[in-house]
Amino acid sequence: MYPFIHLFGNVTLPTYGVLLMCAVVLGIILALKRSARYHVKRDDVIYAACYIGAGAIIGSKLLYMLTMMPWIVENFALIQSNPQQFWLTALGGLVYYGGFIGGVAGLLLYSRQYKVDKWALLNAIIPALPLMHAIGRVGCFMAGCCYGCPAEPPLGVIFAANSSAPQGVALLPVQLYEAGFNLVLCVALYIIGNRTHKKTAVLGTYLIAYGLERFVLEFFRYDAIRGVWGGLSTSQWISVILIPIGLYLILSKRFNQPMQLDEADPGAGHAQPEGEESLPPQEEGSAPAQEPDAEHLSEDEPKE
Repeated sequence: MYPFIHLFGNVTLPTYGVLLMCAVVLGIILALKRSARYHVKRDDVIYAACYIGAGAIIGSKLLYMLTMMPWIVENFALIQSNPQQFWLTALGGLVYYGGFIGGVAGLLLYSRQYKVDKWALLNAIIPALPLMHAIGRVGCFMAGCCYGCPAEPPLGVIFAANSSAPQGVALLPVQLYEAGFNLVLCVALYIIGNRTHKKTAVLGTYLIAYGLERFVLEFFRYDAIRGVWGGLSTSQWISVILIPIGLYLILSKRFNQPMQLDEADPGAGHAQPEGEESLPPQEEGSAPAQEPDAEHLSEDEPKE
């Protein structure tokens, strides 16, 4: 496809990197839009995004290195003679599930450090994940990575000569299939978040839906370096773990408690902060409570 964007002269930008930056910006915008509904300050969304980003980078790299372990063991002599090859390999890829787990860890760390309700943050941010992931998968398609198995046209596409995909072979564009699914999932999570007060419904739905989709699509992936254990890829094993967790979050009465939201405006309501009691609603037609005048205060009561 188009791994690089040519600007002028010899100046080029990697298409994947450009789309990844666009994904981050659009994801933060969506999370900011959702934040008011859950009584999350905009500043907390921005700062939490920094923690999430750092955790996602670390997690995606660590899991990528784990999937590379068979290659590292097989080529250990080459790595010893050429250590630079190891670092080129280490910096050469990312694994989404590692980024997801690391990002959630970053969010929980921020929530604990700054006393922000973790469920409010999760509900504001989770719908943005499939949007960012969809844009990122388009970047994968442009770069020619994460490609599918061989398939005859029109189902299969032949990638550009300077891409990461095998040359001259028509391959299934599973990147685009995953991008389309993630866009649908983004809309679904947005609607679910507006229609339910259950605090784990959005996260649980995401874990189940994406876990099932990823488990199935992995059978059509053709890039070899993904880590295969017992006939299943690393991502498939993680899906097998996360799907039951998603079901438990939705069905468990312990976790799936209602959040207090503003039902009048599902897009801009406010969740009740933890530890605060909600005030009883004022009856229609009743006069608002008034503070006592200063002159009626007793002498023992200080005037403000």
